[in-house]
Amino acid sequence: MDLISTVYISAAIAPFTPPELVELLRISREKNAEHGLTGMLLYNDGNFMQVLEGPPASVDALMANIRRDPRHIRVTVLLRKKVEARTFGQWQMAFRNTRELSPLELKEVSGFLQGTFSTAESAGRYSAALRLLQIFRDKLS
Repeated sequence: MDLISTVYISAAIAPFTPPELVELLRISREKNAEHGLTGMLLYNDGNFMQVLEGPPASVDALMANIRRDPRHIRVTVLLRKKVEARTFGQWQMAFRNTRELSPLELKEVSGFLQGTFSTAESAGRYSAALRLLQIFRDKLS
């Protein structure tokens, strides 16, 4: 089976409340299970970073929906590549609200999630985004 991994960042039009985040995750997990998608979502004061893994058609269809979602702006794909295996295979959608981090971890994550990316700068950030997501994956294990 062909698999791809996509990492993107976006900003919410308005910060999500805890109940809104819970509902977003509930719906995401249901739909991701139906479409063979796995991944992780990070949230920090209205900013999202997410990795999506699965069949290319499913990942691309979800990305199209995210781009059309009126709750998101500045959807920026940092990485889209073919992968041999899933990195976040045990989760339909793992989640981490960065408010739960230590001050030192939060400083590093906030700078990354709130950064702006030009096309030229983005190339060097792909591996940093994956490392960041993998750190969170490992903390949830």
